[in-house]
Amino acid sequence: MSLVKSNQKVEVTQQTDEWSFVRLQNGKEGWIMSRYLTSKTPKKETIKSLAQENEKLTRSLILCKRERNKFEKENKDQTKKLKEQNNSLTKTGESYESLKRESAGFLELKDAYEKASKDLAAQKKRVGALEIEVKSLRWNKGLKWFLSGAAILFVGILLGASFRKQRRSSLL
Repeated sequence: MSLVKSNQKVEVTQQTDEWSFVRLQNGKEGWIMSRYLTSKTPKKETIKSLAQENEKLTRSLILCKRERNKFEKENKDQTKKLKEQNNSLTKTGESYESLKRESAGFLELKDAYEKASKDLAAQKKRVGALEIEVKSLRWNKGLKWFLSGAAILFVGILLGASFRKQRRSSLL
């Protein structure tokens, strides 16, 4: 025989209108009036269970706070990196646009350079041909003057000889 304490957990194995056959946690069995039984969990166990759950939730809350702080820090770092990358992207875009504007002039300048190079090559070729022609003309001019001088000398000699013969024949 044993007494059941208030809020002690029991297992009901049989039940009649007024009495219930119960088994205690230590294995003892016996009859108790059904009006002293309730289907609700004893308050002591509920308090103990809630205290354990509270402790578990408190630990979980601490872990969640740590994790939140970690994520907030990562978020700040990522936001900072994103801002830096956006600034870098903006600068790169501006540089690209500037290069595009300036390169349009470069392409025109390149075309003008290529045209000038072709013109220069053609002019050099023409100058080479003209130099050859000038040399030829100088040579021809010198030859003309030489031949003209030789012809004059030859004509002078012929005339001199012819006048000399006439002069001699008139004296004789």
